[in-house]
Amino acid sequence: DGLRQIGNGFSLQALNGQGDQVHQFLQVFSMTLSTAKTDLQGIPLVGPRPHYWSENESTWVAIPTTCDQSNNLLTATLDHLTEFAIFDTPGSQVFLPMTTR
Repeated sequence: DGLRQIGNGFSLQALNGQGDQVHQFLQVFSMTLSTAKTDLQGIPLVGPRPHYWSENESTWVAIPTTCDQSNNLLTATLDHLTEFAIFDTPGSQVFLPMTTR
């Protein structure tokens, strides 16, 4: 869909008091990610956004996110943990023809 992955994918895990993994939460929580040290190879960002992997749909699903571009921070609101990755649509570049007289 024209998406470009930024950096590496990652997963987060939480354990309950008995040491069992917890994937779903009763209340939402915020996850803040930094893109400051990401090598973008000169490609401008349009709207980076974390996505989670949906096993049911076999696709990456965008997470509602606020973007603080001045501090390179993304804050997403979630209620579950799984595999995550940050994707963006590369910004457009315009190439003008070279003309000579």
